[in-house]
Amino acid sequence: MASLTLLSPSSVKSSSSALRNNASHLALRSPASFILRSLPRAPLSIKAFSSPNPSAPLSQDDLKKIAADKAVEYVKSGMVLGLGTGSTAYFVVAKIGELYNSGKLTDIVGVPTSKRTAEQAASLGIPISVLDLHPHIDLAIDGADEVDPGLNLVKGRGGALLREKMVEAASDKFVVVADDTKLVDGLGGSGLAMPVEVVQFCWKYNLTKLQELFKEEGCEAKLRVDANGKPYVTDNSNYIVDLYFQNPIKDAEAAAEVMSTFEGVVEHGLFLNMASAVIIAGKEGVSLKTKTSSGRSPPFLVMFLSCMLIGWIKNSAFSRTYKQQTGIDSLWSTCNGGIDRQELSDNVMLFPDQFSAQLCEAVEEYLESEDKSCKPLLFRDIHV
Repeated sequence: MASLTLLSPSSVKSSSSALRNNASHLALRSPASFILRSLPRAPLSIKAFSSPNPSAPLSQDDLKKIAADKAVEYVKSGMVLGLGTGSTAYFVVAKIGELYNSGKLTDIVGVPTSKRTAEQAASLGIPISVLDLHPHIDLAIDGADEVDPGLNLVKGRGGALLREKMVEAASDKFVVVADDTKLVDGLGGSGLAMPVEVVQFCWKYNLTKLQELFKEEGCEAKLRVDANGKPYVTDNSNYIVDLYFQNPIKDAEAAAEVMSTFEGVVEHGLFLNMASAVIIAGKEGVSLKTKTSSGRSPPFLVMFLSCMLIGWIKNSAFSRTYKQQTGIDSLWSTCNGGIDRQELSDNVMLFPDQFSAQLCEAVEEYLESEDKSCKPLLFRDIHV
């Protein structure tokens, strides 16, 4: 069986010439015997790597830094980057600055989500700009205050929720970094603040409406104040009303819609259906979570084929086969590094350009084969 080298994003570029010189390639085929299965409805996760020193206790900052370093592996030269705000995003910006100043990253532009992130990026020499000048962002990386099983988020406890949402909504990919204390079964479930940015004018009016909206969740609404006891003022000269829940929000999507209709509410901290992937650091290692074919995100196969093959494949026979496919049975790997099938699929889905040449060869071979059945494709014997 032919083979394909799977590399981590940081090493794909350096090994591209070796791949071009390798005559072997990836073969796609439909197995003779196959049990059709749909993809899991819940997000999948894979362990990316273990703690560098399992015997040493890791602080929360250590975990944040590990997750941030993993996320920065996906940054490439030439990108326009959304730079998040908060304690985790701080480590992301610091790592990007380190790589930029060492020459490992070039021709990048950062679009900060707050004044303090802009100051940090500028102090590191990272070129910065604004959304007006760079309305299309390649990749945004930011932290989160809560992450639910559907990769929906609560963000904004750092006070930058409006600019964060604007920048991250304009990004092709939004990668979230967090430690495992941020995982919740339902948004609001941590019992900590879910922020809502409101205009200063008649802020009590909206505080009362917000508290009434979440009456069934046992919500208590409080105006955020600074260290001096004065109202906290955002970069946009607004106030923040923090919502504290005794019970998780029952219907986050409906709540988000209602809050957005309140006059005087500028933005809320529910970031729904925005994250492409979430990198979670825990004491046992780092996991990458991505959405699968739940009702709230496109099926993996659709994303996979659209990322890889749109604009290249025109063959109608393959198109008919593709439309009938309902899932991928297995995506196997026997590489020396122990990269499993979900890690491969996550890398392909997020960064398809690194794999397109090899996949095009595989599709070409598939089209030339006699077997044109509509069974899901099986990728086997993928190794370093």
